[in-house]
Amino acid sequence: MLSARFTLIEVEAIEPEVGARAVDRIYGVPSLLADVGLSDTAQPGVFIARRLLPFPTFTIDARRAFGLPPRRGGSPHRRAAGGVRGHAQYGPAPAKGRQRARSKPHRTRARGPGRAQARVEREAREHGRLTMQGWIIDAHSGGKKIAESLKEETRQRIVAHAEKHYAGRYTRLDIRFKSSLCYIDAYTEPDTRGNPWKVTKETREQFLERLRSTPTHLCRLRHFGPDRWSIAFFTYSHERYEPTFFQSGEAFGTPEEGLDVGAVYLTA
Repeated sequence: MLSARFTLIEVEAIEPEVGARAVDRIYGVPSLLADVGLSDTAQPGVFIARRLLPFPTFTIDARRAFGLPPRRGGSPHRRAAGGVRGHAQYGPAPAKGRQRARSKPHRTRARGPGRAQARVEREAREHGRLTMQGWIIDAHSGGKKIAESLKEETRQRIVAHAEKHYAGRYTRLDIRFKSSLCYIDAYTEPDTRGNPWKVTKETREQFLERLRSTPTHLCRLRHFGPDRWSIAFFTYSHERYEPTFFQSGEAFGTPEEGLDVGAVYLTA
């Protein structure tokens, strides 16, 4: 992160499913910006102020970004770059402000990138220029709301896959949806070897009834598009869902592949 810098870039071309090719208008360096969200929403010619982290063959967003659409007259990137460097971005400062700067020169000294970023963002908000938020490749936040028709289709696919590959290892599945999330639970027949109800000081009937009504959390899927889901695996050691990958090693997969990950609890 020590090589990260706050700067201004201009989008030159879109690379679908990858990001965009852009030019750093302050440092004059071309780069490939790896950002899937940017490839879906940005357009050539858009100016973006952001903190970049360069690598040998590509660059990523180190923090967040906001767009600076070109204004009429003059050079848009020079005007916007002036804002990044600490100068007035939207025309000359009021007379009172200029006098104050001359009377107290220490207030005009160079500032760090954090203050410059905050200044540009504040001025952009005041002038209605904040048009974009940061694009971060994060498979475990956000997502797209699951439509009612897709819910039924996804439920049928998961049930059919479970019946084909895991029959006899569960009694029923509970598939629930909430916004962009799909939760998959399974109910199983309790293991009665060794009379475990004696340890819990229950009757056999009480023990069986309690475990039969307690679900086993398999996984949680997050929807991003057709057959494009991310997965979180429920860890009983922490009692929560933890982000993970599919067996293919990819961050995105299908509902059936998600069930295969969570089904480790059904094969034990």
